[in-house]
Amino acid sequence: MTPAFKPPAALGSGWGVYNQIAGGDDLDGDGNGDLVTRTVDGAVYIYKGLGQGRFAQRTQGIWRSGWQEADVIFGAGGNPAYGKSRIQALGTDGKLYTYQSLGNGLLAPRRQAPSPHYCNVASGVGTKMFTLASDVALDNRPEMLAVCNDGVLTGGSEGQYSIGKGWGIYNALVGPGDLTGDGKGDLLARDKSGYLYLYRSTTSQFPPSVPAFASRVKVGTGWGVYDRIVGAGDYTGDGRADIVARTPAGDLYLYAGTGSTSAPFKPRLKVGYGWQIYSKLAAIGDVDGDGRGDLLAADRSGNLYRYSSTGAATGSGAFRARVRIGGGWNIYRELQ
Repeated sequence: MTPAFKPPAALGSGWGVYNQIAGGDDLDGDGNGDLVTRTVDGAVYIYKGLGQGRFAQRTQGIWRSGWQEADVIFGAGGNPAYGKSRIQALGTDGKLYTYQSLGNGLLAPRRQAPSPHYCNVASGVGTKMFTLASDVALDNRPEMLAVCNDGVLTGGSEGQYSIGKGWGIYNALVGPGDLTGDGKGDLLARDKSGYLYLYRSTTSQFPPSVPAFASRVKVGTGWGVYDRIVGAGDYTGDGRADIVARTPAGDLYLYAGTGSTSAPFKPRLKVGYGWQIYSKLAAIGDVDGDGRGDLLAADRSGNLYRYSSTGAATGSGAFRARVRIGGGWNIYRELQ
């Protein structure tokens, strides 16, 4: 009989301080499963998954203490506010909508999202661009970030805050997740010269915290050839965040993550062609429940398709054949 599991591998020591250890699903939306632990005195800690059986250093969760009254802690699957992947859709009606992943390749019905940012993300008034970034505030949620026309970067899952100035020099902003291997969501920004910069997250406290980033590091040139750069999770199965970029001619390229701050991506790999038929392209994370990041694409007729990742970084084999999962998506101006 073939063994059901591989041999055990040691993850660390000192875990005897916990009397509860539970799988918390994907708490931060990066495509990796996380752990929740509790000490005897009721303190709760989170170990964010890094893929391939690795975990980041523990951090104290939103629910810091008082859990000693609970007899059993166990994972309960996805929650609309935490853990499951989602996309944001900016409608032609000026409203912002959220579609939550069901984890089975489909999306839950849309719900209107609030717009907490002072430059008004939902109507687009005063907003240069926005992105749905993977947990840059360490609150276990994806964060809506917006660059206002005055160059101020704002954000907040709930409430509003200003992160920094001078971001108006960029024409693309991507929050693909943890690119440096420290368990924190990072940012990528591209300027009009085609230079790509990495902003490594330095956020160190839990809500109500404001995301913080280290000084930018130039990690690439020539990125102006792409009209869309997206990423949310791991497409290659190695536990590292990757990104995908498309040219106006429809060629699709995969940039596999390395975990290095100075050189976060391997050389590009062409994984598709003909993608110019899609007017919108979004990275939603793991929408089909297999632990790998997937893509959503909408054509000009409003058909929405899912491209499930295979985990194989081998040219055209990186994604499975498309599956239509919806219609009427031409009512949206943008997907993130």
